[in-house]
Amino acid sequence: MMRRSISLRFAAIGCVAWLAFAPCARALTIVDRYVPAGEELAGIGVAGEAPQLVSGAGTLPSVFRAAAYYWERAIRDDFTVTVHFGWFPTIPVSPIAFHQGIAIAGTPVRQVEGSIAFSNDGVLPLYLDPTPLEDVEFGPQAVAHADFGGGPINILRDRPPLAAEAVDSVDLLSTAIHELGHALGLVGWPYFTAEAADGAINPTMEGYAGTAIPLMGTHLRVAGPAMSGFSRPMGTRRMITDLDVLAVSQASQFEEFLLPPASDFDGDWNVDAQDLLHWTSAVDGEVTADANLDGVSDGADFLVWQRQFGWDGAAGVASVPEPSLIAMTVGLLPLLGRGLLEQRRRRYGPTHGPRTGNGAYSGQGSDCRHGARGPHSGCGKRHGIGFAQ
Repeated sequence: MMRRSISLRFAAIGCVAWLAFAPCARALTIVDRYVPAGEELAGIGVAGEAPQLVSGAGTLPSVFRAAAYYWERAIRDDFTVTVHFGWFPTIPVSPIAFHQGIAIAGTPVRQVEGSIAFSNDGVLPLYLDPTPLEDVEFGPQAVAHADFGGGPINILRDRPPLAAEAVDSVDLLSTAIHELGHALGLVGWPYFTAEAADGAINPTMEGYAGTAIPLMGTHLRVAGPAMSGFSRPMGTRRMITDLDVLAVSQASQFEEFLLPPASDFDGDWNVDAQDLLHWTSAVDGEVTADANLDGVSDGADFLVWQRQFGWDGAAGVASVPEPSLIAMTVGLLPLLGRGLLEQRRRRYGPTHGPRTGNGAYSGQGSDCRHGARGPHSGCGKRHGIGFAQ
């Protein structure tokens, strides 16, 4: 049976009456159990004290809960997994953290219990963010896409550190996200090794035919994703990418998951006025806002944002623009015109435009011309019913 992602059009249907547009409840539940020093960290050993080489005013339980939330909002299957976590001397396994599987059960077979040890060896400086759900200590999100045989897929959502405490430290939110990815599927149980027998994860979801995600052990052999086997730069915050969600969903046979549209430029899982401001900065060359994946930030990306405005990751639905936002958009028309003109000049040259009315914005729109049938494009099956320690 083909698995599917949640449609931006139909995500509300089946959760609540569609007229109410109420948010769908997240179905994945990660039961996070902090193990204090002196108590048994299941499958690993006796938990220890926190290391001295830690910056930030956050706590390991609050950072871990934020990481769990990020996975819970992406995967929507009705499933519960229990994960114990605490401080432990992780060397020689890892200088940062490691995951230990404990139990599998159910149909399909998935891991239902595991443990994660965070290093208290003091080898590397660690950062515990006091506001792990806000990213205020980090800069604008950088994104990247790659094609693994079935169309472009998001492979990077990184933020550079801004706060002095985060610079040159290991962001433990990113670490917790990574280790939870193992607990959710990329772990050496027989169901994973069977999927990985050819050295790749091959998604069977509708719309991803031909995609082969390369592996290195229980990690992705791709630079950029949260589940990458390659190290990330010190201080960088690395969030869950579409490739991570696809890999975990295929490994554990999750059937419902949600991916944010590419017009969520600031990475907060909402398409709103803040993304419009991000786009204006991109047109001025300060950041990037490439919603149609053509390699440039221009007026076509504004049009994608306009179509996807109101998307809410909590509900997976769109809303009607507020009057104040409409006024803001009207005020940006000169900037939009400049962006469209720059796009036209790049495509047709300084003096020659399309000779007919069937130009860049006819038919499905420019965001459907690059084979991008995915959730970022607004066209094709993936958008419909198809989705380092």
